[in-house]
Amino acid sequence: GAFAARVLAVGAGGWWYRQRASPAPPPSGASATPVARPLTRLTFDEGLQTDATFSPDGRSIAYASDRAGNFDIWVQALDGSQPRQLTNSPAPETQPAWSPDGKTIVFRSDRDRGGLFLTNAHGGPERQLSSFGVNPVWSPDGSEILFSSGFAELFTGLHAVAADAGSPPLVLLGELMRGGAWHSFAPHPDGRISLYGLDAKSG
Repeated sequence: GAFAARVLAVGAGGWWYRQRASPAPPPSGASATPVARPLTRLTFDEGLQTDATFSPDGRSIAYASDRAGNFDIWVQALDGSQPRQLTNSPAPETQPAWSPDGKTIVFRSDRDRGGLFLTNAHGGPERQLSSFGVNPVWSPDGSEILFSSGFAELFTGLHAVAADAGSPPLVLLGELMRGGAWHSFAPHPDGRISLYGLDAKSG
């Protein structure tokens, strides 16, 4: 467990360093001329937009925007139609994440002392999932939402809560994470979870 996490972190760090130190030469016959890629502006809101994420079908983005005075969650279809405001709480709402089926969005809100909330991707009632947490990520099968707790840059805990909000959040990998400094996590389709950071036992 902990040894494997250290090996993964060291291996990934070594690979990254080698890639930065000696970029691979282009394949023979490849042009050294940069490829011109068209850029398309997707949002035209006043103010700041952040935390943009594509829907699973790639036809919409969800994002946080302060165009209405504080951060709320908005959805913008890529067909050029007008953006839809999903939330309108006076508290800031950020970090939207689409469910794998594209029907639901989980987000972080500072209302009611903060936590994670769910809403339909087309708008409607909002439901609180957790009274704490940041950086929500759906499990690949859509049954759970994984999230971290602690500080914004370095989190100290990893949790999971059922998407149907039928039970309180569970602590994941508590012993492994204790005392470490973790930057990010990602669930795998087979149920494994990757962590990126420093294991307290490796020092």
